[in-house]
Amino acid sequence: MKFAFFIPLSVIVLFSACTKEIGPAIDFSKVQAKDTFYMAPVENAQLKNVLIEEFTGVKCPNCPDGHNIVATIQNANPSRVIAIGYYPFGQAQTEPLKDLTKADFRIADATELSTLLGGIQFLPIAAVDRKMFGGAILTARTLWSSNVQARLAVATPINMQLSVSYDDASREAIIKTTLKYTSALSTKHNISLAIYENNLVDAQEYPTYIDSSYTFKHVLRDVITPVGGASVLDSLTTKVAGLVFEKTILYTLPAKWNPSNCKIVAFVHDAAATKEVYQVIEKSVK
Repeated sequence: MKFAFFIPLSVIVLFSACTKEIGPAIDFSKVQAKDTFYMAPVENAQLKNVLIEEFTGVKCPNCPDGHNIVATIQNANPSRVIAIGYYPFGQAQTEPLKDLTKADFRIADATELSTLLGGIQFLPIAAVDRKMFGGAILTARTLWSSNVQARLAVATPINMQLSVSYDDASREAIIKTTLKYTSALSTKHNISLAIYENNLVDAQEYPTYIDSSYTFKHVLRDVITPVGGASVLDSLTTKVAGLVFEKTILYTLPAKWNPSNCKIVAFVHDAAATKEVYQVIEKSVK
């Protein structure tokens, strides 16, 4: 289910700036979704962060090893590597464990992403920045660490900022993503926003046993934008250095999710066949 909505650039709306700093209370009823852009002084480029999109399953004995590899990579590169775990339909190893699974993590968005990124040959399998390595976007877990190291060294033409303001009463979040171009970019590209949840305790199969109290991390809950991303200023042939693009989205969290365990992930990626991720950032919901 999608809760977000968007308003075209041609519509001028009022927006009350929001951060998690102490300040005036936000009237959520008066905040509206919008896209806007303007020019500003060119910033120095940020270090590039890397996105790991891991396809995994609860009936997959090798998947806990994949989770451990991702955690090791993240621990070795603090705040530079962002991971999301995808549980698609149509795979025997992603099906719930009979009489043991309490919550089915599979969602249609993950299934659609598996097709978008080239199809699943086995589990676990992951995309690193949606970059093609050895002729494929999705690669085996033995390659993830080296692929991440290669991408960490790449320069990014886009700086990103992400702010999230959350209201407990309404369960509404105001998500504002800012792109700041540090060099000219002529390729068409999209912005994607997703939400994942940590610390979900449920059953997971291992090679020789089943752990009924396994703690799952970065489980995809929803892709907030269209699964392939929302276009960024397609009317501009070239996004020049100094251009700033802002997207504000309103999103309502379902009652069953714990907002304290949820994070928003925003990333900008090529809209053509390459699908390369230029930059990624994440922020806790609360």
